[in-house]
Amino acid sequence: MAAGRRDFDTDEAAYLQDVGKYCDTVLLHRADESDNGEFFPDIIRQFADLGLLELMFDEQRNLQLHRMRLVHQTTELVAAAFPAAVVALGALCKPIYSSGTPKPTSPTGTLSRC
Repeated sequence: MAAGRRDFDTDEAAYLQDVGKYCDTVLLHRADESDNGEFFPDIIRQFADLGLLELMFDEQRNLQLHRMRLVHQTTELVAAAFPAAVVALGALCKPIYSSGTPKPTSPTGTLSRC
């Protein structure tokens, strides 16, 4: 999985390929195991590793409207594999979008990813 922030503007095809592979190899199997409604916290970490939590926003938490087509494609891939995961992903990013201004969220004062 990718380390650091991804360059979605120049690496779109590779990004979608990574997300598709992740959905096929991890999410499909996890969805089959979660019939009881349980969600796996490690999936959130994996979303971050793939860049899903930073796709919609830049480092200053500004919404990146030019990426909405890519956001839609990503959402479709994830939803096809594990629909509940899309709900969790949206819930993770909503507080960032709603806040309007960047706020440090870690003890070191760095911004959280989303």
